[in-house]
Amino acid sequence: MVQIYGISPNGGPITQISFNQFPVVGPLNISPDDKYIAYIADHSVFITDIQTHKSERLTPRDDTKTSPFGAAIWSNDGKSIAFNRKTEQEGKQNIQIFLLTKNE
Repeated sequence: MVQIYGISPNGGPITQISFNQFPVVGPLNISPDDKYIAYIADHSVFITDIQTHKSERLTPRDDTKTSPFGAAIWSNDGKSIAFNRKTEQEGKQNIQIFLLTKNE
């Protein structure tokens, strides 16, 4: 199962960062303060604390064709995350960008 691992560019042991019961799908992004990793998994947007390995689901699980996809991208200040979802209006599918704010 695909999880997130880290290794120092200076060498050393490989460290598992995420321990989810489901795979990470798509790209991941590190927050500007280097504390969290944002990614898509289990039809939701997640963040995982790099030090504690605690993962948090930020969006409801959506196993329909409208679930998040692609990359979850941090804002420059690290307070918001943008992600893509497919939406349907008047029978036509669109791709929209959604923005959520991370609670401190």
